[in-house]
This record gives sequence, structure tokens and C-alpha cells, in this order.
Amino acid sequence: MRVHFFCIILSCAVKHSEDPSEWEIGNPRVLASGFNHPEGPMLDSEGNLYVAHFGGSAIHVFSSNGSTKRIIRAPGSKPSNVEFAGEDLRTLYVTENETKAVYRTRVEVPGAILSYPVKKKISNLERIGE
Repeated sequence: MRVHFFCIILSCAVKHSEDPSEWEIGNPRVLASGFNHPEGPMLDSEGNLYVAHFGGSAIHVFSSNGSTKRIIRAPGSKPSNVEFAGEDLRTLYVTENETKAVYRTRVEVPGAILSYPVKKKISNLERIGE
């Protein structure tokens, strides 16, 4: 089963919809709320959503049904982005604005491989891998 997240930062809420027909105009449900400033949403290969809570000192991991699976404490109060990397995509990198540093930790579930069709060259960056 594929899970599709459509994330919108609106009134400090992360919203979710599994139905592609609802992605443009629809009625997505609130997956999580109460964030001061949610940042850098990323998916893992099981459809869990990682969201940095800027001002909240943590990265929250939500399952596709909206339950909190894990909270990863940040070394500062302003984590801003998350990214999966490494050969097995099990290294999670986090940028942190307050400490002005990048941190990493290992996670059990690898990050999702997201691909986007490219119709024209938009930069001088060269694509690596497939």
C-alpha cells in the first residue's frame, strides 16, 4: 500500500491526505497541530513523516494514521530541516539554527526515495544516481 502525504503549513498544522484527488483542492485532515513553526517535512520508506519543530527542540515522527511514533530531541531549540542520507538512507541529518550546526543520527527505517520528473534544465547542478 502506498501512502501519499500532502503537507501544508497552515495555522501551524501539518495536514495529510491519502487521496490524490484532494491534493489541489480538498479537505485534508490535520495530522498534527500545536507546532510553533514546523519545518522540513520528509518521509521514510514506510510512509512515516518526520517534521522538525523549530522552537520546540525536537523532530517529531508521525505514522500515516497521525499517531506519534517517536520524538527525537534536538541539541538546540531550533531544528530546521531533516534529510535522509548514506548508502542505506538510514542516517538522518538535522540542521539546527540555534547552535548553528548539522547533526546526524541513525534511524531504523530508511528514508523514502522521492523522484520528480525534470522537464528542463533549471540549474547547473548535475543529478547523481537514479
